Amino acid sequence: MPLKTFRLTGHLPGEIQELVSRRIKDLRYPTDSAYVNGLVLFDLFCKRDHRLTAPLMREPQRVRDKVIEQLVQDFDKPDIDLKRPGGWFEERIQELVEEEKRKGPPPEEKKRAATAAAAKKAAASKKASPPKNRKKASAPGVE
Repeated sequence: MPLKTFRLTGHLPGEIQELVSRRIKDLRYPTDSAYVNGLVLFDLFCKRDHRLTAPLMREPQRVRDKVIEQLVQDFDKPDIDLKRPGGWFEERIQELVEEEKRKGPPPEEKKRAATAAAAKKAAASKKASPPKNRKKASAPGVE
């Protein structure tokens, strides 16, 4: 009896599509799905911390994009291969994250953050303000 399956969907940056296709072919996976299953199984077997990629995925999109652009640019450089696994990637992620943090968020991100902070502050002050004193309605002739 075959194992039950579940659907897991996601999106990858188009800039890495060619590299992913090459890896699938180089590793002789029969399908894209088999490749993704292989990645997940490898992760589950290894049970290693994702000390590089998990923190990267929590960074703003612009930081992730910068790292991905660098990965694509350096993918076929033979001198980079000598530094793998981990060393170059870890070093480069740290450099790019620090560089992007020094730059600070772009203007549209600052505006979005300011708007969100103002909305949060308004909601908090609304909750914190005491209820207004209202006169209770009384029966006619009673005070």
